[in-house]
This record gives sequence, structure tokens and C-alpha cells, in this order.
Amino acid sequence: MKAATGCAGVMSPRILLACTARVGARAGRTNVPFDGGAPSHIGAKQARLMSILCLCAAHVAVTSAAPGCTATPTPRNTPVTRPLYAAQMSSLPSSTFDDDALADARSHWHWRGQARPAFAVATKPGQESVWDYPRPPRLEIDPREIVVRWGDLEVARSTRTIRALETAHPPSFYIPRADIAPGLLELAEGTSLCEWKGPARYWSLVDGPRRLAKVAWSYPHPLPGSELLQDAVAFYCHALECRVAGELVAPQPGGFYGGWITPELVGPFKGEPGSEGW
Repeated sequence: MKAATGCAGVMSPRILLACTARVGARAGRTNVPFDGGAPSHIGAKQARLMSILCLCAAHVAVTSAAPGCTATPTPRNTPVTRPLYAAQMSSLPSSTFDDDALADARSHWHWRGQARPAFAVATKPGQESVWDYPRPPRLEIDPREIVVRWGDLEVARSTRTIRALETAHPPSFYIPRADIAPGLLELAEGTSLCEWKGPARYWSLVDGPRRLAKVAWSYPHPLPGSELLQDAVAFYCHALECRVAGELVAPQPGGFYGGWITPELVGPFKGEPGSEGW
């Protein structure tokens, strides 16, 4: 089974459960529940297989890279220039997965924008429901001006961001690299895997002695259908001032997802308590 995560990285919980379920099935054990919850019982052999899978997910740069291809680490406090970014991204393994596990993860979702659930907030004129967004996510160019600031420092300004619209999620805004101030991004450790967009790499902001760890992410090797994201970076807004058309955005609930809640959106939003299956 091939993993598509980076050094010291982890798969997203849903993909990891899917892969583990397949390992359990091949071992003749009961599959792990694929609903985001913990299994009710795990045998010793299956637990050992899960541990092995977790370890494999942490060593993808060795296990899934082509022979002689290794990722070049970024020294701390060394800003990533555009040529260095391109070199680092080209050295990463391509998007290779266990196709069955990926299909399992994609098929799990019930809500795909086909209809709003009864608990969805009703829209008023001018509002947009995240429950109308599709799965797989739709990518669209947003012409509104996007500004990202870190204190007094302007990190990015763009009128051509890529807005990713996925069921139940407030959109993530992916900013073209050319619209991000040079010398601020530093490649961070760790990765995650989206069943729709592919393996993500994380970025820290560095400005002299200041550092904001893992505040952004990108998809250097996006899956088919998400190619627009290849040379773009999205930012978490928890510790940054992010504005869309002059309006301050709010962060998506929870600590994993990075969507931006703009004034026109209504939910409820994935990331809130009890929303694991959304």
C-alpha cells in the first residue's frame, strides 16, 4: 500500500481509517468503522497493523519517492524564494495512493450538495449556503481583492484567488505564489492528505526573529480536477488578518480545516462539535 504523506507527516483521519480498514480486511479482521469514530474493538494483530500503517505514513519521502529522489529540507530561518519553492516541490513524490482506499474515502460522504439537510440555516437574499457546494469541491477564480496581513506586514494581496467550494465547508482561498510577498514562506514539517485535492504541504511565516508556524498549506501535486491549486497557497486566518473585499473573515471552527467565513455565508459549518460525518 502506498502512502502520499511527507516526512514526519500524517494522513488525514478519514484516509487513514480507509487504508486501515483495507489492511484489516486483508488480514481477515473486522474492518475499522469508517465514520470518523473510534472502533469498538481492535484485535492485537489489527492494532499492530494500524501501528505499522501510521509509521509508514510518516516516512513517505522514503517509501513512495522514486529511486534517488528525496525532498530537500529547508533550514530554519531560510526564506523560500520562488526558484527554491519550485525545486523543493519538484523533488516531492507524486500523488500515488491505494486507489481502493481513496475510492472508499470518497464514497463515504452522504452530503454532496444535492440537497440541504433539515438542520441547514435558511438563506436570505444575498446569502450563500455552504450546503449548496458540491463534492468533489468546485474550484473557481474569485475576482474580489484578498489581503492577508501579519501585524503591520502585508503577506499577500490578490484579485485572482482560487476559491475551493466543498459541501459544509466555508471556502478556502488559494493565493497564487506570485501574489505572495517573497521571502516570507518557509517549508514546514508534516503533511496531510485530502481525498479530493491530494497531499498537502505546510508552510510557516518567517520575518526576521518572528515566526508563525504552519500557518499555510499548498498542494504541489494535486489530484486530477484540482490542477488549479498547484502553484497556490492557502492561509489559516486564526493568527492573521485576512480580508475579502475589505471584510474581515472569521476562521472555520475546529483546528484542522482552514476555511474563511465571509459575511454572506450561512452554515452550520463543518468543524463544529458533532460535524465529523458532514
